[in-house]
Amino acid sequence: MDSHDHVAVVNRRNITKEEEETSQQAPPILMFDAAGTLVNSFGDPNVVPSSIHGCTFDRENNVYVGGNTDGIVQKYSHDGKLLLQIGTRGLVDSTDGTQKGKPYRTGTAIDGLWCSIRPGNSCASGGGKGPIRRPRTALPVCLHITCIAST
Repeated sequence: MDSHDHVAVVNRRNITKEEEETSQQAPPILMFDAAGTLVNSFGDPNVVPSSIHGCTFDRENNVYVGGNTDGIVQKYSHDGKLLLQIGTRGLVDSTDGTQKGKPYRTGTAIDGLWCSIRPGNSCASGGGKGPIRRPRTALPVCLHITCIAST
């Protein structure tokens, strides 16, 4: 939840063929107030992670989303403007750009951490493989990112 008691939800866009023929897709990112009323929706299906998976807010009410099958994290303003993208849509931060490739040991420097952006468990869940540490800042960088302290 953000400071306005809004909840962000991601639409994974994995509907069936029948649903595709009879329904209209919701936007990739939806924001609801505490009463359940839709207050905002945004995200271009051709720009968000190809398998959008998780979301979180930072202290400034920006929304972060991460991918499940590619190595991308995006930061959106509270009103839906794309502010930052880390990684490349459709690619994983590995030796061959796929989930099967070996992960790089280095990655993108984010707020004192080195982050290898690839599918995996998030820091928020406490699970995961390898050295994952939560940052002690407002920047929630661990949406399916493996982060290690840059010492």
